[in-house]
Amino acid sequence: MLKRLFLLLIYFFAIVSLCFSQASKKGSPYIHNYSIDDYSPENYRASPQNWAVFQDSSGIMYFGNTDGVLIYDGTQWRLKYLPNRSVIRAIKGNHGNTLYVGGENEFGKFVKGSGGKLKYSSYASLLPDSLERVRNIWQIFIHNDTIVFQERNKLFIFNDDQLVNIIKTEYQFFWGFKYNDQLFFFESGRGMTRLTEGRTKLVPNGDFYEKHTPRAVFRWSEDSLLLASPIDGLAFYDGKKFSYWDIPVSDFIVKNRLYTGTQLSENLFALGTQNAGVMIMDKKGEVQELINKKNGLQNDMVFDMMQDAHGNLWLGLANGISFLNLNSPFRYYTEKYGIPKQNYYVTKHEGNLYFSNDAGVYSKPWSDLSSDLTIHKAKLLEGAKGQSWLFQKVGGHLLCGHNNGVLVIKDNEVKEILPVPTNVWEIIKDPFKENFYLACSTEGVYYLEYTGNEVKIRNKLKGFDENIAYSAFDTTGHLWVSNAINGIYRLTINENRDSVLNIDHYTMDDGLPSEEGNWVYRFDEKMVITNPNHFGIYKYNFEADSIEPYEKLNQKFQVKGPVTLLSKDPQGNSWIRDDGLVKIYKPGRNNKDGELVKKPFQKFKNRNLERISFIDSNYVFFGTDEYVLNYSRDYDYDLDKPFNAHIRRIISMQDDSVVFFGNLSSNNAVSLP
Repeated sequence: MLKRLFLLLIYFFAIVSLCFSQASKKGSPYIHNYSIDDYSPENYRASPQNWAVFQDSSGIMYFGNTDGVLIYDGTQWRLKYLPNRSVIRAIKGNHGNTLYVGGENEFGKFVKGSGGKLKYSSYASLLPDSLERVRNIWQIFIHNDTIVFQERNKLFIFNDDQLVNIIKTEYQFFWGFKYNDQLFFFESGRGMTRLTEGRTKLVPNGDFYEKHTPRAVFRWSEDSLLLASPIDGLAFYDGKKFSYWDIPVSDFIVKNRLYTGTQLSENLFALGTQNAGVMIMDKKGEVQELINKKNGLQNDMVFDMMQDAHGNLWLGLANGISFLNLNSPFRYYTEKYGIPKQNYYVTKHEGNLYFSNDAGVYSKPWSDLSSDLTIHKAKLLEGAKGQSWLFQKVGGHLLCGHNNGVLVIKDNEVKEILPVPTNVWEIIKDPFKENFYLACSTEGVYYLEYTGNEVKIRNKLKGFDENIAYSAFDTTGHLWVSNAINGIYRLTINENRDSVLNIDHYTMDDGLPSEEGNWVYRFDEKMVITNPNHFGIYKYNFEADSIEPYEKLNQKFQVKGPVTLLSKDPQGNSWIRDDGLVKIYKPGRNNKDGELVKKPFQKFKNRNLERISFIDSNYVFFGTDEYVLNYSRDYDYDLDKPFNAHIRRIISMQDDSVVFFGNLSSNNAVSLP
């Protein structure tokens, strides 16, 4: 018994998971591209090409690489070779300790043995000496009690490590699949066959695929299949006859050479191509997502794919490996979509998405995909170049604060720039004057008026020429404003909205946490103040005419630090960012306590998620310094799904020997004293 054990390496392979049947359609999923430099340490060198993907029951990922089996535990990569160092094009595992692999002139299994080592046993060595050289093993099936290895024109069938049958074809096994515990193959010159009684038998109307093969087959219903081919697209099979599905996706997978596919859920299908990355289609035949080099994938040639235990997708590529975090409420608009990195606000108007940033205002169609199944990119609006800020919808117009004044956007064009002579930070509505709006600038307020046909500058508000970064009206009609310095101000404006009658100035002497950096809002009919450099939320006490901590909100929202976001969406939920974390407060019904949701945004803690835009009842956008983040509120997923932790090595402190090599199975559990 070892007296002392030292845990050298503990790695975690955790991806919070979710419900697998949904797909958020605005923006790209998080994509992690693993290049050859990532998975090839200095002591060995793997190939860029990855032919097969598999995940075992503990969450470890395996990739059939041109140079061997790549093993990834979420942190560390390893490479295992076949005895002849051949390519590995097929991988399949069982629920136990065994990983079956197929290469060129070599195939067999890796078993997790004593001490967690992977030990290889060759099945090729069990073949008759009279058999000609084995070519590539392209697929492996676990079928009942047997393991079936598919070569170009043979099926090698093993049971309990013994060769029990070799099934030969006069033709060629193009490809195979398993359905309802039966094995089917596509044989050139013959068609679709079923393995039965030690031979392959043509299925009804099977010669439909006599001269070509599908590359993906999906369960469509209890008694029908959907087949996808790079030659003639999509077709249904009901057990008696085949029928084409003539939709744009069919043309797409023919044009872009379908190579592989997997069913993500009852309603979603992933199609991997050689020329255009991955397409995700629903059961209506509508494209939900297209993921390729144009929006973040490192390579468009997909050799294999697998949905992992958390509902995400791993891709084996002609050059690299990619992970797609499909099962997430978050999507991203990056520079790949044509917008700059740093963005401020987003809005939807007249069927387009608009992005404001330091370079100007960019727009793209609301749909991410065009009718010809290409990705819509954002473009800078002509006349919109320059620093742009908050949007405001007025009638059928879209206004945007800009360093040249106020942009008036209509029909996806800048129709006019209202000549406010200074930078306009935000445009707010005057709730006490119909059709009046305030353009808050570096030199005070300019009143705008909507006449029913156009928006025009009405007048400058006289009597206050300070920089206004934040502004809001209180319930009594006073305008509160703040900037980076000098505290906050309460302005009394005359009825004609052309002059300031009185200015009340609030500083630290009145309860502000600082003279600098105060943000003023109207929230739940109260005037509140936050400061990015000081703890918590403050409010204006009308009776005391002073500023004080807003203890009720601080407790309700469990505030733990400075608050840099405080907003309420149209559905009545409160959005807060404090101490670097975004939280959502969902009010309870019938005066019951509400729910404070924190977990979805934990991965973005201390990221700059302060600039929020509510697009509709589902989509919430954040302008950040790296990308535009889209959060789908309707995406229902399990935030408490457990994850696996992997002990990857145990070393004895007595003799510095390795007693556990990191591949834990039911048969090699390690007991620690």
